[in-house]
Amino acid sequence: MNTERTYFGAETMHSRLYLFGGQNLEYKALCEMECFDCLRGQWLQGANLNVPRRNCASAQLDERIYAIGGFDGSHILNHVEAYDPRMKNWMPIEPMTVSRSAASATTLGGKLWVLGGTSGSRLRSTERYDPRAGKWEAIRTDMIEVRSAAAASNCLDRLYALGGTDQNQSVHSSLECFSPEAGGSWIFRKSMQVPRMDFGCCVLSDSIMVGGGQHGEVLASTEFYAPELDDWQLGPPMLSPRYGHQLLLVNL
Repeated sequence: MNTERTYFGAETMHSRLYLFGGQNLEYKALCEMECFDCLRGQWLQGANLNVPRRNCASAQLDERIYAIGGFDGSHILNHVEAYDPRMKNWMPIEPMTVSRSAASATTLGGKLWVLGGTSGSRLRSTERYDPRAGKWEAIRTDMIEVRSAAAASNCLDRLYALGGTDQNQSVHSSLECFSPEAGGSWIFRKSMQVPRMDFGCCVLSDSIMVGGGQHGEVLASTEFYAPELDDWQLGPPMLSPRYGHQLLLVNL
């Protein structure tokens, strides 16, 4: 990266890694975006966000990258914007129903899901965005746990929320799954072996990988969750402990 940053949004598209927002070493919320061309092995400058934001959530849906909520240095945001790589710019879309920083996001069923975060107090509410209708709707069933600085993942067409911290500063190891078959309710699955907040998360084939984060100390450990077995296995540790980062998967 050309800019030192943490708590940034990041997604992959067309063999490129896109990083945007975050904070610098002076804790200033950033607008800058840069992308890494994996085929050429070089970093490129991208279009700036319309709103500076750190601790934003991010997701990719239908050839667009979303920067969701966050903190601009003064206010917790409900502002959402989408990047179209063909137009090479960010466009504001309908704001969320709740302002959220340190939320997590993923996609499921052609919709964008945003979970938890903080709006001054930490949240367990969830909402989703329908890009065709251009509207957000609140999900009636809240998560079981309050989760800020957590992760969300879609693996094998199931929505998972894991880790994070609650109102009492307790860091979770718990994992819960949203089950449409159970009337749209959340159910606990097997917990991670290590409690984590501010960690990286991605899907590798039919497993969820998590790595790093914080729990009293900065972590280097990784774990892999197999939904079909409802089981976690420890993976090899990262070379450096880290938090406020991202794990990204790109197919070349």
